[in-house]
Amino acid sequence: MQSESAIFARDPILYFADGNIVLSALTSEKKGTLFRIHKSVLSLHSPVFADMFALPEPPSGVNDAYDGVPLVHLHDDAIHVRELLQTFYQPTSLNLVRYDPNTPDKIRGCLLLAKKYQIKSLYDHLVKHFRADWPQSLQEWDALEEEIGLRLNQFQLADINTEFDINYVDDVFPEPASAIRLARELDIPEILPAAFYQLSRLDVTHDRDRWADYTGYDDFYTSLREGERSAHWSLLTSEELIHVFLGREGLQRFAQSLQWKFRHVACTKCCSGPIQDFFDSSSGTPTTC
Repeated sequence: MQSESAIFARDPILYFADGNIVLSALTSEKKGTLFRIHKSVLSLHSPVFADMFALPEPPSGVNDAYDGVPLVHLHDDAIHVRELLQTFYQPTSLNLVRYDPNTPDKIRGCLLLAKKYQIKSLYDHLVKHFRADWPQSLQEWDALEEEIGLRLNQFQLADINTEFDINYVDDVFPEPASAIRLARELDIPEILPAAFYQLSRLDVTHDRDRWADYTGYDDFYTSLREGERSAHWSLLTSEELIHVFLGREGLQRFAQSLQWKFRHVACTKCCSGPIQDFFDSSSGTPTTC
């Protein structure tokens, strides 16, 4: 076995009596799982497994047997292996919903193994779903914002305790930090602009991983009921946090420059005199006519 200290158990579902290959894998807690499945199913989906099983000699890693069939030790997380195999044997088990904030966590394991074992159809399907949650154009962003606004109005007008299973728009729309983590891990850069922009609009104290420790606990949930959003801020690296704050400052400066420009245009239409007359000498901000 992969570890003498690990205790292996047969998977309660993915262990078929007529299977002709056993895969073993460990979880992060060093608990082992055995999957008895079919070479033909693995070969159908993965050229990596197909090539492995086509070898005339036992492939690297097949150095043991279990329950009368070859045993292959995988160096992948058992939870991820189970998720991948379920897409082969139980396709409906991967229930994906548009805009689900938990999508990155749901698909990460399958994406990692689909990429490793060259399961292109599954990889492309999951990436397409992931990308669709994050706008790629201004029109798509406006459409998402409109949908969020409509959902917020529903919550505010209805008795959320009886008419909805959830209480906040935060529960039904994409979460940016986990999306950034997955996109950078698997090189899916298309979603990064929208995810970073969404983060730049959020209060850094609204951390999904530290709700219970937040000193303004009640105020935090009041903000969520009013439509504010939160993020898994603790997932970000220091470099990513710097990108967020630099982007936020850049947006603020741009908005301020537009404000000054529009005020200047308004002043020049109704006032006369040099431009400096319309700025406060102490702060440098535009004055009104």
